[in-house]
Amino acid sequence: MITFWNDIFTKVGLSGVCLDLAVSATLSFILVILVILIGHLIDKLEQCQLRILSDTVGAKIAYFICNRLTFIGTIIHELSHALFVILTGAILRKVCLLQISSDGTLGHVEFALYGPKWKQCCQLSIISCAPVFVGLLLEYILIRTVLFHELGFGVELFLWYLIISILDHMSMSNVDIKNYLKGMIIVYPMIFIFTLFFQYFFIVN
Repeated sequence: MITFWNDIFTKVGLSGVCLDLAVSATLSFILVILVILIGHLIDKLEQCQLRILSDTVGAKIAYFICNRLTFIGTIIHELSHALFVILTGAILRKVCLLQISSDGTLGHVEFALYGPKWKQCCQLSIISCAPVFVGLLLEYILIRTVLFHELGFGVELFLWYLIISILDHMSMSNVDIKNYLKGMIIVYPMIFIFTLFFQYFFIVN
């Protein structure tokens, strides 16, 4: 990806520091948008899946399949929020990993933002997108394990169950996306500096 954008900006006449800055700015923007797209797409797919199953087997069975059968995905989703609450320095009030609620809520994390305004914006943004980042990391590890290791049938079947369950709950609601964007004025420069540092020290031009 870095090489691709290096080639693109080199063709338009950029070089040296200007080239590095342009590549980092572009990669940072892509990463920010990619998180939204993944979280929003999975949220819509989850709703579509629930609707199709409801029309096919009924609402109760559909709800059980989409939410109860994949409960591990819900647990990981909420633990992701909780982990990033702690890592960002916010105050963790309560963690409910799984619940039966009439309003469709599967779990929730209660927290309080802490520190100056800029830090609170950063905390809110990072906490909101936590399930996407943690989910992508776990999906990568699990899929590589299934594809590149010889496993017994039972183990492989369980890992595919985990993959589907985590994927099914790697979503970002509209509220999550709004909270995520609130902190971008702080988070985007941090991502930019990281990508600049990474390509400067680890990528050979």
